[in-house]
Amino acid sequence: MAFIVKKKIHGKEYYYLNESKRIGKKVKTKTLAYLGKTRKGAEKKKRKILEEREREKKIKE
Repeated sequence: MAFIVKKKIHGKEYYYLNESKRIGKKVKTKTLAYLGKTRKGAEKKKRKILEEREREKKIKE
């Protein structure tokens, strides 16, 4: 499952796309992409990235 995370670095906000997966008893989180400085732009980029990943999965199958 992919979700947007807001990180505050030196007082500025940045948005990242993260994904969580359960591996055994632990949950691992991986940063997939940097989405930008605005929430609105981050939402657009998230949709685009997830659509590309879905296309890649379909091609592999």
